[in-house]
Amino acid sequence: MKNLLLSLFLLPFLVSAQSQFWQNRLKVDVSAAGSQDRTFIYFSDQATDNFDPVYDSYKTPSTAGQPTLYTRIDGNTGIIAINTFSLDYLGNPITLGMQPGSDGTFTLIFQYVNDMPLGSVLYLHDMQDDVWQNLMLDSTYTFNMLLTDSNDRFQIFTSPSPTAYGVDDLCSSGAGFAVDLPSILIDGQITSWDYLLSNSMGIEVGYGSTTGMDTIEVSASDEYTMVVTFDGMTSTFTDSVVIGAPVSVTLPVDITSNAGETVNVTPNVSTTGGTYSWLLDGSEVGTDATLDYTFLTEGTYNLVLNYVSDDGCEVSQTVMITILGTNSLEDFLLRHSLEYLTIQNEVLYIGMNELENISEIILMDIKGQVIYSISPKTMNTAMDISEYAHGVYYLGVISNKGSEFVPIQF
Repeated sequence: MKNLLLSLFLLPFLVSAQSQFWQNRLKVDVSAAGSQDRTFIYFSDQATDNFDPVYDSYKTPSTAGQPTLYTRIDGNTGIIAINTFSLDYLGNPITLGMQPGSDGTFTLIFQYVNDMPLGSVLYLHDMQDDVWQNLMLDSTYTFNMLLTDSNDRFQIFTSPSPTAYGVDDLCSSGAGFAVDLPSILIDGQITSWDYLLSNSMGIEVGYGSTTGMDTIEVSASDEYTMVVTFDGMTSTFTDSVVIGAPVSVTLPVDITSNAGETVNVTPNVSTTGGTYSWLLDGSEVGTDATLDYTFLTEGTYNLVLNYVSDDGCEVSQTVMITILGTNSLEDFLLRHSLEYLTIQNEVLYIGMNELENISEIILMDIKGQVIYSISPKTMNTAMDISEYAHGVYYLGVISNKGSEFVPIQF
């Protein structure tokens, strides 16, 4: 059993000798008059946050009168000599404890702090004396401890590295310099980072304080330098930002038309190409660059155009369309040079005064679907309607006066 425990203790060193399994590490030494001990903390993309015999080892207490330094794993009652966490654990506090062996004055020395994430937060909290120490600036901590004091006395606060990078936007909105800064609770306050953003000419274009994820907007394409600082720790990032030309879409002012008439809507778009989606009451009614739509009933309608440029820029615009009450049949006939419209024996007869004025006659059902269409060749046109159910339909003409529909019933 003794040999097995020894092999488990040495296994992380064997792994380390074969290949560097860790990305970040700390070694903590404790010393007092004539005695010392140490413990190790690693962060690895191969490890979990639970006890793993490949990377973790339990601690064997020191001989009587000697200090025993250890860390802990959440949910595990054992004391740990070699403690390996996943990289995702950075940002969570780690319990550092010590069984003093005797009353005395002790010194903790944190080594390999430069192997922690670049520019990261690294603090020690002495919970008994309520002392916070930035280990990146001072890696040695001296304290007094009695045998009767709580052993789980310290917490180590870590974080991932701060990051910052340029964010392009070909649509001219949202471009800037994005930051992801460690947001850690230190001494009762969330870490607040000072930042300074400069362009390629060295001119300051932004400064302030922030934490977590944020984007500092810029107004021009350029190469920028971002400097972030927290409690004496500074990181510098340089990246370019590309801002595209804005895409604008305008629609005509509010439109008023008559029921049965076809409304044409032509947008003014600042670029070519792209896709169009015309929505009426949430339903798509067209995908062309212009819309021709016949409103068969009076009312007020909101027509929405969703435009997406070839660069992926999205613009939405809305126009209000007011449709007035249906025109009288008499006005309809007069406006399009029709002499008469009558139904006899399930045949619709249409007479024209000027044949050249009419290019097409259309019959639509109540849903607006075309069910019959004819280009008249003579002054008198007959349309067989015997196969259609009785109800309300819309008769339309396309003439030199435009297109127009009027309800009829048979």
